[in-house]
Amino acid sequence: PQAPVPPLLRVHAQHPRLWAPLCTVALENEFHARADRLLLALQEAFETYGEDSGLEGFDVRLEEGVLTVVLGSGRGVYVFNKQAPNRQVWLSSPKSGPARFDAAEETGEAGEAGEEHRWLNRRQGCELFALLDEELHALCGVAPNLLERARAAHV
Repeated sequence: PQAPVPPLLRVHAQHPRLWAPLCTVALENEFHARADRLLLALQEAFETYGEDSGLEGFDVRLEEGVLTVVLGSGRGVYVFNKQAPNRQVWLSSPKSGPARFDAAEETGEAGEAGEEHRWLNRRQGCELFALLDEELHALCGVAPNLLERARAAHV
């Protein structure tokens, strides 16, 4: 006896043109969930960094899918936002300018299993948290270890 065919596969077999939109919606929902987890992790990491470093004027805000980090004292502002059509997270950095990051699974470079916060910039060949640690250390003079802070927050 053959196993029953799942409903989505039946839809695909009978109506192949319906399959692509279903896959697109599923992938888009997965992207939004993953990008939202990244933004929350970044928010937590930046907040603890700001508190621990005692930087004057440091502020972190996450509103409507846009994370804004004001470094204070004229050091600049970071802005992170989701770009669903490209399935990317975009960064505007006061040090390196604009950059686009893909989830590691999308680039085939996932690394350790379950590495939730691994986002890569293919053009610059860098990982998001490593870039931020390097830049924040240069801009603020305090090593942030943002990935460790994000993991500690369990976001």
